[in-house]
Amino acid sequence: MEYINKINLFNDWGSINEYIEEKNLSLKNKINSLNFDNFKKGDDVLIAELISVYTIEIPKIVDTEDNIKIDAQEDNINIHSDNYQFNYGRNEPSFAKGLSIIVKVSFIGNSSLFRHRPSRYTSSGTPSAEVNNKYITLSYKTIEKDPDKIKKLWINDIEEIKKNLGWIENDVKIYNDSIGEKIKTMIKNRKKEINEYNSLIEKIKEK
Repeated sequence: MEYINKINLFNDWGSINEYIEEKNLSLKNKINSLNFDNFKKGDDVLIAELISVYTIEIPKIVDTEDNIKIDAQEDNINIHSDNYQFNYGRNEPSFAKGLSIIVKVSFIGNSSLFRHRPSRYTSSGTPSAEVNNKYITLSYKTIEKDPDKIKKLWINDIEEIKKNLGWIENDVKIYNDSIGEKIKTMIKNRKKEINEYNSLIEKIKEK
């Protein structure tokens, strides 16, 4: 199967702030693991490599007409299902003819950020979807027959996804804006630390 299990977008792996803390810790551990040989390529090259790895790339929805794929089929829709928008509170199934619709929306960027909750969010919740490294896949079941109303199902969900990505971007901005200077300072401190330990090692080897 190409897609991972369906998730509640922006509410599956904890907050974006927790993700940022994990990135900070990973960066700290990476720089603490550097040795003298790592610096042979030059500070500027090393800093550029680390910035590339540790900058958080916000996903961008590519929702032009060519980048949205829609598949729809006639189906028997259980209109009493919890997953259907018209739930009359009955337990027994009741079926009506309708459509099952799959909508694949392209994006570029870090797919894991679709799982993290921004610091700002709405109490109404977020869409459920399947996510891989290229597409968000939204699915719908409806007995609606008005094409414009049907299209509104995913148009509204895509707008909700974009809104949450905007909040994620705001949360990440301070981290991304400061990552270059932070890495330069950490590199400088690590080189000093290496030199101090090399000096110490030389001293304890003296006879």
